Amino acid sequence: MSLLANQSLSYILPGKDHGKARIRNMDKAMQHDLKKTLEAWLGMAPDFGVLNK
Repeated sequence: MSLLANQSLSYILPGKDHGKARIRNMDKAMQHDLKKTLEAWLGMAPDFGVLNK
């Protein structure tokens, strides 16, 4: 993950194409980093559990 000057996030999921590169397919460490960044930006905690339904 990298935090760019315009405050965007960039992730590379090895072995995944554009259709498979989804939050639910990230490893736990990537999900954790994304969740903490979104919490800081939004001021609320995202619920990634809904992605597995």
